[in-house]
Amino acid sequence: MPVDVGELLVSDKPNRSNAVPLDGARLSGVVYIFAEAPADATIRSVDFFLDGRKVRTERFEPYDFNGGTASAANGFNVSRRLDRGRHTIDVVFKTTTGNVTTSATFRVPPSVCDLADRYEQRAEEAERLSNRLFDLADRTEDRASRRLLRDVARDLRQLSRFYEQQAREFERACDDGK
Repeated sequence: MPVDVGELLVSDKPNRSNAVPLDGARLSGVVYIFAEAPADATIRSVDFFLDGRKVRTERFEPYDFNGGTASAANGFNVSRRLDRGRHTIDVVFKTTTGNVTTSATFRVPPSVCDLADRYEQRAEEAERLSNRLFDLADRTEDRASRRLLRDVARDLRQLSRFYEQQAREFERACDDGK
């Protein structure tokens, strides 16, 4: 007969409804991660570890990875707070008869948060290049070359503004947990 070691679950709702096993999941945006204790165990506390680092201790049900209340878990924005790739959450249930451990591994794919960062970097690069071209134009004696350099510099500045706008939109989507 298998031993019940509890389970890590994840939901897309603060009330923890429609939860699925965390192990093997692909997560993005804001999620609600919680642990279900082993059946018939008297729990004294629950320690959560993320990628080997202790992040939280819960003493009362429900046992939420990011805290919360009986009716609502606090969300955890995996896209904002974790690098993309594989991550593991380990849980140690400290019971009256000893410790019981379970873990789950999940993936964080590239997200809109990554896109926000990339567009912000591109905006900065385009602005730097635009400034360099304006400086070069100011030092150029040939009128046609100076005009061409300024035209390209203006186009790059416009591109920089477009990238900044895209970065803000992706940032809002990231903050909204998408």
